[in-house]
Amino acid sequence: MTRLNEIWLLILWNIIAFLISYTYGNNYLITAFYFFVIPSIYLSIRRPIIIRKISLVSFILVIPAVTIVSYFAHIDGSWYNPSVIGIRFFDAYPLDDFIWVFLYFYYILAVYEYFFEREKILTLPKKFINFEFIGLILSFVFTIYVYWREIPITISYFYLWIVIILFLFLPGLIFAFHPKVFIKAIYTGLFFIPLSFLYEYIANIKGNWFFPGNNFIGYVQLPGVSFPLEEFFFLFLAVPALVACYEFLADDKK
Repeated sequence: MTRLNEIWLLILWNIIAFLISYTYGNNYLITAFYFFVIPSIYLSIRRPIIIRKISLVSFILVIPAVTIVSYFAHIDGSWYNPSVIGIRFFDAYPLDDFIWVFLYFYYILAVYEYFFEREKILTLPKKFINFEFIGLILSFVFTIYVYWREIPITISYFYLWIVIILFLFLPGLIFAFHPKVFIKAIYTGLFFIPLSFLYEYIANIKGNWFFPGNNFIGYVQLPGVSFPLEEFFFLFLAVPALVACYEFLADDKK
């Protein structure tokens, strides 16, 4: 099967996952299984060499992404994820977030490595080890501080700051110095747009997540659903931002 045919196959799977989730997608771990896990298994079987590297990168990135970013997001009401497992930290993010974000990162990086990269040997640069150490230490120190402080730490309009800093400014710097990465990140982002909107729609109507806060710059209205404008930006910008981060920290920036 050609790569182009496989791309169309995965796009078709988005529609199938949407239809299954419409009936059975009562929480965001179930819908993640349909949208992320099944196609990730396919890509991993087709190119098993990607498994070790992107699993490690996804695992390391998910820790600060949840312990720091998801904490502030839940406290500010940027989003709220109901827990399937039933464990929630600091009355903020649930344990489930670690699973969901890992699966999300893994699938994005699997698509990127499978369709848009050509290395036959996948290795991690030494600087990723440094980032791994720094990321884990920051996450640990932040968690201890939140536990010790007891009073929640709030950042107003936190979701907007995520968009500006993590989705625009930092990726923009990477793309400015490494334009080849920009092209591949855009292609990867375009691939995920159908999935992102289908998943967003089903997650809203099935109550997979909510947006309970008031610190948003606006809302997007679609038939039967409404979500913040910042979430709309997320649907377009999160994937290219992750690719930029991956290339800068864990790949060759080419």
